[in-house]
Amino acid sequence: MSIPSSVAARFVAGPEVRDAIAVAARLRETNRMTALLPLTAEDTDRFAAHLMGTLPALAANPLPGPRAFDLTLSAAGLTVQEVATIVGHAARADVTVTLSPVGHRDVDDLLALAEGVRREHETIGVAIDASLHRSDRDCLELAEQGARVRLLRRTESAPRSVAWQDPNEIDLAFARCLRALVPAPGYLAVATWQQRLIDVTGSVAALHDRDPATFEYTLPLGVRADEQRRIADAGQQLRVLVPYGPRWRPYVRERMAERPRAGVQAVWRSVRPRSAPIIDES
Repeated sequence: MSIPSSVAARFVAGPEVRDAIAVAARLRETNRMTALLPLTAEDTDRFAAHLMGTLPALAANPLPGPRAFDLTLSAAGLTVQEVATIVGHAARADVTVTLSPVGHRDVDDLLALAEGVRREHETIGVAIDASLHRSDRDCLELAEQGARVRLLRRTESAPRSVAWQDPNEIDLAFARCLRALVPAPGYLAVATWQQRLIDVTGSVAALHDRDPATFEYTLPLGVRADEQRRIADAGQQLRVLVPYGPRWRPYVRERMAERPRAGVQAVWRSVRPRSAPIIDES
């Protein structure tokens, strides 16, 4: 499927880290924090080299406010020492790092990797897919460790043998993970664009008197911009996931598949005559 450049620009900052930094600066003007997601080479050595080259650019372009930059990277193929080196350099640039698995088969390696790095750098974060059967246990263990967690509703179409398939079951699994993580001392990022889960998060956080400075909502660039602004304007922490890099096509296809109506509307905007009415984005 051919993707119009205007559609790609909605979901991806551009091919270079400077594009992501420019988008992050604009978002920060509306009180939104950012997490940069490199869509770069799959080769581990090249990926690590890219990250090490990226950090000076982030340090040279500081944004106002706490925890303004976060890096999300795949743990595939990286060693504890490699990640620890990246996290150490990131910390000196006031950048936090979150590890994300490529798929459900990588979760064990990711958690072991993060645990090893956490002994030296406690700010290392991990992304957890609530739809996986194992995530109830993983969230309880991470809560006990006081680990920094980004909780996602669903990140892949994993098989029935390892993941919930029914949307209601996935939502219930997400809520169970929330109940484990919200009372825990670790920093929590709740990554979902679904309003009912955003509302549930707010209710659970209020029930446990969770300090708003200790958790955040995370939404992808180009998704529910009005809700992003609403959350930020309400005094809650809101972070936007800002992808950049040459491997953007698979990422954009995933975003359009997640929200097909929004994807169709974005394509329509790119080709519609100037006189045609604008379709609502929500």
